Amino acid sequence: MATFESFNLAASFYWAKLIDHISHEEESDVVFVDQWGNTCLHQASFNKPPLNAIEALLSKPRLIRVCFQRARDGSTPFLVACGCMSSYDVLYGMLRKVKQEFPGELKLLADLKDYRGNSPFRELWIAFTKSTTFKLYTNRKEDLDICLNSFAFRDFLKKAKLVLYAAFTGELLPEDLHEFCFVTDRINTAHAFGWVSCTTSPEFYELYFAALSKYIQPQHEIEVSYSLHVAAATNWNSFMFSYFAEGLLKLYPEASCLSSHISCEYPLHIALKSGKKFSSGLSKLIESNPSALRTRDSTMFFPFMLAAINSRGENQYSDLNTVFDILRKDPAVCSA
Repeated sequence: MATFESFNLAASFYWAKLIDHISHEEESDVVFVDQWGNTCLHQASFNKPPLNAIEALLSKPRLIRVCFQRARDGSTPFLVACGCMSSYDVLYGMLRKVKQEFPGELKLLADLKDYRGNSPFRELWIAFTKSTTFKLYTNRKEDLDICLNSFAFRDFLKKAKLVLYAAFTGELLPEDLHEFCFVTDRINTAHAFGWVSCTTSPEFYELYFAALSKYIQPQHEIEVSYSLHVAAATNWNSFMFSYFAEGLLKLYPEASCLSSHISCEYPLHIALKSGKKFSSGLSKLIESNPSALRTRDSTMFFPFMLAAINSRGENQYSDLNTVFDILRKDPAVCSA
């Protein structure tokens, strides 16, 4: 019969006693679930556990499977650890254990959302917004540069790189990339940010683009520009994509002129195929690359044709408006 001694020790921050208790008890004690669906690993994750406590809780394959167990609100222990500001070492330790025992499921864990739709990356961002640094910045009591150089923001970016790398590639971040680094030739964090179906606030992108301009080296600018292609393929709401496209094109105007490595298509084609409308950022893509209007995609369709056949909603008037607005930009394309 399962007991809950380990659960109580985790809730009480008695980490040394918890580690000793786990070494002498059966697995059933550790996998105990309370009335809210929380396991001992959930409870420990709420309390910023030290790495050795997490290693003890994940010392056996059956215990590692608890990483995927959802509480009643849909949260996993890893999601809780991200939201409760656990250390980088703890987050890495949890991902490493899962990678060792269940390598094919690392990508799932790193992007598994709760029932509110919050991903581990989203929880990291929410945790950062609760920091004093962010509050001082949003209240304009500290300037942007102070925020970008703060420990809280750099720690957020470091953890975000770890989580997004796992969610984006299904692999564990190489050890030589653990130190703070916004982008390298082996991981384009901007791609990962663009890929995430974000529900984040404009403040995130304000800091994101400021960080891009501060930290990106010239040799990586083309890589970063391709995040526009990734974002164009997502199902973002119109406001968020428009905000992202505008911000990125201010930094890298040539981003809309780069063709995809895979399909050799411009961001305009990709955005239309994902169902985006003229009012949701397409106008910015056209303004920065008018030649895209007369360029066929891989299926030999012009952009106005893609707008007509790639509807993602029930508002037919919005779809017609998009076709009309595209043709109004370059009516001659009809005779091409």
